[in-house]
Amino acid sequence: MRTLAELVEAQPEVIVLCNPLKAMPAILGELRPLLEPYQDITLTDVGSVKMMVRDQVRDAGLAGRYVGAHPMAGNELSGWAAAAPSLYDNALWAMTVDGDTDYRRFLAVARMITVDGPFCSGRSYITSCSTRSQMERRPRAPVPCSTAS
Repeated sequence: MRTLAELVEAQPEVIVLCNPLKAMPAILGELRPLLEPYQDITLTDVGSVKMMVRDQVRDAGLAGRYVGAHPMAGNELSGWAAAAPSLYDNALWAMTVDGDTDYRRFLAVARMITVDGPFCSGRSYITSCSTRSQMERRPRAPVPCSTAS
């Protein structure tokens, strides 16, 4: 698939937004009209910033489709050279919900993380966007990376 239209027309259960935060409003704006005929498609993301993404999704008129998620995976490296196919294997994911989160959509994202999707065998915990945002503002200590295989 080369375009957002082709992605939406394939009718996935969940679309994972993996773009830079600065690009989010434009991508959501492009997605909104494409998603209208496909009411069952859920949106999630992998960004560590939840309140900003939730606000951008709401501003685009797509809040009813959104369940925030953030995999607790990665390392100190960046760029294509740091990519690893096993990055999300057994990762712990933070799923963010609020009073308006659609339970059916929550389950779709949870299934993608733990059972059906490319992130199969992941684990998740549930938190609110405001709690996750408070965690984002805390100073972080370096986390040692395991080199064991």
